[in-house]
Amino acid sequence: MPSFRLKHVFIPVNSVQEFSDTCRSCVNARMR
Repeated sequence: MPSFRLKHVFIPVNSVQEFSDTCRSCVNARMR
């Protein structure tokens, strides 16, 4: 899913908290 990854990279650094939340969600889905 390169699209998903690109979306995450597009997010601004100011939204570090959101990025962390998204990363965690992505990892959870992958682990599942």
